[in-house]
Parts: sequence; structure tokens; C-alpha cells
Amino acid sequence: MANGNVLAFFEHTSLFHPKHFTARSGFHRHVALEVGGNATVRQFKRKLDAAGVANVLMDHGAFLSLRFNDPNGLILEFMANIPPSLEYERTSRASAHSDLQQCLHYRQNWWRNAAGMK
Repeated sequence: MANGNVLAFFEHTSLFHPKHFTARSGFHRHVALEVGGNATVRQFKRKLDAAGVANVLMDHGAFLSLRFNDPNGLILEFMANIPPSLEYERTSRASAHSDLQQCLHYRQNWWRNAAGMK
């Protein structure tokens, strides 16, 4: 977006055929917001911990994310880009093409695999 904000869209790749997909899945109840850095994500974690709200902090290598549920069951995620480690960059570069091919293959064939078709 022009002002630097980010809106993430998630692709549904469950083991269910699309005709069985319903609006009640967690896929439709997930909102991810980018915040101003690692320190901000950790500050939100401290506040959630102090309030007794269950949450999960994950370091994905290139970004840090904090997930939790709001009182209505909406999955909220605060995320911040972080400088990737040299090890993350090395392994990412080494496996980028094979990771992409595996992802594309799964994305194109997941429903066949779920139905026991090859």
C-alpha cells in the first residue's frame, strides 16, 4: 500500500475439497497486522501474558509473529519483519527453488491427495 501498511491474504489449503469449505473455518477469521518492529511485537506479548491471554510467539526467520484469539474467536496476528540471520539466508537460498516447486505441486494437487487420488 502507498502508505507502507501491509494487508496479508491467506490461501486456504486444507485437506478438504473446496466444495466442503465453509465461512466458519479459521481461514476466514484470521487478521494479520504488521507492527513497528520486534520490540513492538514483544511488548504486545508482555501485555497479553500479563492479561492472561493465551498467545504464540513464533520466529519465522524473516519475520516475528504473535498470534492470539480475541474474545469472539477471531485469530489476530501481530507481525514484524526482522533482519534474517546469515544461516536463514544461506538455507533459504539453497532450498528456494525446491521449496517453491513443492509448494506449487501441493497447491495444485492437495485435493487429489486428500481424496486418495494420484
